[in-house]
Amino acid sequence: MKKLVLSLLVCFISFSLLAQDIVNLFLNKHGKDENIEVVTIGKKMLDLMQSDSIATPELREAIAGVENIKIITSKEESLNENYYNSAHGLLLKNKDFTELVAIDNEDQRMIVMVKAGRGVISELVLLMNYSNVFNLISLCGNINLEMLAKYSQNMDLNELHNLKIIEDKN
Repeated sequence: MKKLVLSLLVCFISFSLLAQDIVNLFLNKHGKDENIEVVTIGKKMLDLMQSDSIATPELREAIAGVENIKIITSKEESLNENYYNSAHGLLLKNKDFTELVAIDNEDQRMIVMVKAGRGVISELVLLMNYSNVFNLISLCGNINLEMLAKYSQNMDLNELHNLKIIEDKN
């Protein structure tokens, strides 16, 4: 009986680790680091932002399916490259993520990846290291790629215009 309980406990812990979003995985690795700042915008705040007095119709549409937004930044510029490489490694190890856009040049490194299943994007990750800024941003929930494509046009991000094609394939 003890072996059965222990086996179930090990399986549960394994599944719990697999279910973690990329920000939590990063924090498990670097969480005690004083040079990291973490901001989490929870569902309640996102719901409050949906009110007519605060949000435009465009903003309400943009955050409609988002459950939370997590943002990690670095306070120490000299550690940005290390943090970027660490987060990028975590993304590459996680086979659930698909790359949408990547920019890699001398002064700017950026990657956008999504975790999708059954036609639903459950997590969108934006990883950036440019100038003196490191950001790891994760949106979790039901992410609408069509909405992202629409807003990418407004932001003049031509690389994201193919999101509709990706959504249709899922």
